Amino acid sequence: QDYDFYMLGKISYEEFKNFLNSLDEEKNTWNLDLQACKNTKEFYNTLKDYKIGPMITMKDDEVVAMYYCHTTPFMDKQSSSEFITVSGIDLLIPHINKGVMLHYSYVVKKEHQRKGLATIGLSSLIKMKEEQFYTNLVTMSDGSPIDIEVLIHEARTDNINLGSRFLLKKLGFLPIVKNEKQITYAKVFANIPLK
Repeated sequence: QDYDFYMLGKISYEEFKNFLNSLDEEKNTWNLDLQACKNTKEFYNTLKDYKIGPMITMKDDEVVAMYYCHTTPFMDKQSSSEFITVSGIDLLIPHINKGVMLHYSYVVKKEHQRKGLATIGLSSLIKMKEEQFYTNLVTMSDGSPIDIEVLIHEARTDNINLGSRFLLKKLGFLPIVKNEKQITYAKVFANIPLK
């Protein structure tokens, strides 16, 4: 359908900024989560060279969608227990000690929605992240390897965003927490048996 998928480094910061500025109605249910970054420029510069980092979809020379995730490791019994409880994923495995949670975010421009772009982009990113995990290529920010037992995929969507809710269920996510505004979905990929 004349759409191409790339990592963020394929485009310049100006193109990235233009894409963010072009979003209109999409901002009702999505915003760029900068995490520890101070602004969009720092976000771009920090993540543009990641081999498996933010992905974009382009049609011709226009960016029409973006998919990315933030990584939160939990590396011992206490932090695992606290983290899982705080995240609302207390239905998970009490014996997990070491894991990583990937918080996904994605947006497709309105005029390009309902074409399967979010399904392709998000499922591709999830598959690449699981491959990293399975082959023990997941590392800390300093490059040291993480020996983890479980990878938790997590995404939040507004209650009113029926398309996003359908997408997450289609990709195997289960709703775990709901409040007045949002639903949190999760799915687990593990190297050890889950009880």
